[in-house]
Amino acid sequence: MLSPDFPLDATEMTWRWGARPLLAHAVVVATHADGPAAEVAVPDPCTRAILKGAVAPVTVAELAARVGAPVSAVRCVVQRLISAGFMRVDSHGDEGIASGTVKVVVAAATLETERSFIAAVGEPIPMRVRIPVAPRETATIESFFGRTIIRGEGLSIFMAGSPKHWNFRPLWDDEIRGALGMVILADPRFPDAAEVALASCHQHGLPHVLVAEHGPGLRVVTSAARHWARYALQITPGTPVLACDVRDHDSVTGVLRALVGHARTLTSEATS
Repeated sequence: MLSPDFPLDATEMTWRWGARPLLAHAVVVATHADGPAAEVAVPDPCTRAILKGAVAPVTVAELAARVGAPVSAVRCVVQRLISAGFMRVDSHGDEGIASGTVKVVVAAATLETERSFIAAVGEPIPMRVRIPVAPRETATIESFFGRTIIRGEGLSIFMAGSPKHWNFRPLWDDEIRGALGMVILADPRFPDAAEVALASCHQHGLPHVLVAEHGPGLRVVTSAARHWARYALQITPGTPVLACDVRDHDSVTGVLRALVGHARTLTSEATS
């Protein structure tokens, strides 16, 4: 497993130099993972581990988890390998996204809530990203991702946890890119987290649903929670306000269905 510090310069490339990395749920595959040519052309053991980790088609995020490196760094390395002809984007369209696969950002104030939501419908896989916050100073951002299938919709959902460094906008912009929408798991104890998530959705025109309550056994939003969402968070009229038991499969699936339906409605209204 690679060091979680590998490699900072690739992370900086994404945010400081304006590179446009592959989406986290893009599928890539190695074309030349073994042999003398690969060893000569790719002498760095970290890069070679990434190359060998993609012998079979794999998403960029899963590849990052497999080698134990930040997804932002792996994306940049993968792009260099693609340019050199050692990897390619799998045949799923221009950006390597499989047909019927959509990305959903899960924005929770705490890692525990985020992990519980993803674990209810899939296997939560941890991700770590190290970001520069000051000269010679970095911060490690942790999140989870996972995948699930919504039966009857023909959709495979790639769930990506949100950054927990609320003021680092480039990280939010990078996470939102390519997403169908966002599930905001609001918590009255941490109103800033929900406000940042809502602001990011508004900035990018991203469909979203707000889960105003997410305790055990919850299915119906109380009037107090709805009032808090409408007036304290000032959510846009028409935004679904929901309740969810983040540890229950059916409850979490219902929230994902609501987001997909809301996104489709907005798309239909925009094109009509």
